[in-house]
Formats: sequence, structure tokens, C-alpha cells
Amino acid sequence: MKYNKKVMLRNLKVGLVGKRLHMGKENWHYQKAIFRAKQ
Repeated sequence: MKYNKKVMLRNLKVGLVGKRLHMGKENWHYQKAIFRAKQ
């Protein structure tokens, strides 16, 4: 049970980090689009 909890927490952390990275990437594309539109 303890092991499963640890694995679940680790997966959750990995998922959150992945989501954050993905959001950062999306935001970067968004910023680039704004920059292009301004030029």
C-alpha cells in the first residue's frame, strides 16, 4: 500500500511537470504569434 502511494505520487508529480512544460510550450508559441502580429 505504501509503495502504491509513492508510485501514485511520483506519477502525479511527473504528470504535473509534463503539463507545466506543455503549457509553457503553448505559451511560448502564443507569445511568438503576438510578436509576429506586432511586426
